[in-house]
Amino acid sequence: MLLVDTARGKQYVHDCCAQAARVGVRPGITLAHARALVGRYITLEAEHQPAEDEKKLQRLARWALRFAPTVAPDPPDGLFLDISGCGPLFGGEYAQVKAIDESLRRLGLPARLATAPTYGAAWALARFGSGRVSSVADHEVRTRLSGLPVEALRLDAKTRAALAEVDICRIGELLDLPRDELAARYGRELLTRLQQALGDVYEALEPVRVEVPLTVTHTFDGPMRSARLIEETVQALLDELLALLAQRGKGAYELLLTFWRVDVGPLREHFRFTQATRAGKHIWSMMQNRLHALRIGHGVEEITLETVRSDDLHSEQTAMWGRDEDGHADAEALGRLVDRLVDRLGDDAVTALAPVESHVPELAFESVAPLAKATVTAPLPRGARRPSILLAQPEAARVIALFPNGPPSWIQWRGEGLEIAAADGPERITLPWWRRDTGAARDYYTVRDQRGRCLWLFRAREGCADGQWFVQGVWG
Repeated sequence: MLLVDTARGKQYVHDCCAQAARVGVRPGITLAHARALVGRYITLEAEHQPAEDEKKLQRLARWALRFAPTVAPDPPDGLFLDISGCGPLFGGEYAQVKAIDESLRRLGLPARLATAPTYGAAWALARFGSGRVSSVADHEVRTRLSGLPVEALRLDAKTRAALAEVDICRIGELLDLPRDELAARYGRELLTRLQQALGDVYEALEPVRVEVPLTVTHTFDGPMRSARLIEETVQALLDELLALLAQRGKGAYELLLTFWRVDVGPLREHFRFTQATRAGKHIWSMMQNRLHALRIGHGVEEITLETVRSDDLHSEQTAMWGRDEDGHADAEALGRLVDRLVDRLGDDAVTALAPVESHVPELAFESVAPLAKATVTAPLPRGARRPSILLAQPEAARVIALFPNGPPSWIQWRGEGLEIAAADGPERITLPWWRRDTGAARDYYTVRDQRGRCLWLFRAREGCADGQWFVQGVWG
């Protein structure tokens, strides 16, 4: 089996199976060379499709959630699993790793696995360790990493080439050198990767997220054959589901309506929409057409309505200036209201916010004229959430974390001590070079205190404020 890349009119081997590797085929050689090495053997050749690889890796990551609550894809062919505290559910950590290995083999995916106190050490052992399944304890990390090649630190090609020029081939040779000299000579990445592998620096992952569909159900006391009552039940279920979507700020892209019939199998109806919606009148008009042609057989025992796909749906103010014929905010009435406010308060007092192409929170919006149309589309990063109230300037806070570079467990802000009940993050945001007055990057966390208040705070990385914490937003 050969995976082939095409570049500048030539075909190259991107990867190959074990049988092809045994006869000398390796990634990077031309396809013609590979065919000559394979000789008389029959080969299967396929074009390498990176986008499809990424989709399959995402699917595999979602499948692996049965073994760990946090799973992150490691392109192009790896997964990170945080199995901390999960061992007792499988009869011990060894039994858990064995279960993962056996399940992958049943899928036809023989893999190399490693468990370690840090993601960096696990990555190095899985790819460069001597055994197919490896494990290392806290006190063994430094010793086990010393004998591995520098490639095990996930370095870029430029850094690896620079180390090869001075004949540094093993991680142990790097450990013997002063760390400040490593950063000065080979860049910050080398030192960061080394510290991540040893556990001196916290490493954040972007875990795969699975959206749990919203479902509403009604069960009848017995088989229901009345078309009118079935229609009323579906309408009630739709109202209930739309209310749940509104609570979460979501709109539906696809709905699944299931009728569980007595004499035959379930009847399923899909409803798809071109954009996320909570327009009950529009959705119900589509459902009614299907319900009129419904074949209920000897009766329906249960009806289920669930969201198959949904997305964020921004709410709009309609109570103040009313709705138009389609149920949206009346634009003319809103315009008249804004005209009065501008006339009484002045142009500078009435403004709106428009998105700006910047990941730095305080630079991500600018003031524009009210009702002006946005000229720039600046979507948030995947999975990112932003608070409803953004402070004018980040405010300093004192923080206590359970372990170095970990999420906060207690903070003191505005003179008040707050116990943290839950924390989510970090989300790394790197500042542009002209804004690095406090640090080169920020690690943002969303935290909730014991009273239910949610704060958005960050730890500054590097620079004069390295390690200091700041509160930047509050959820209203």
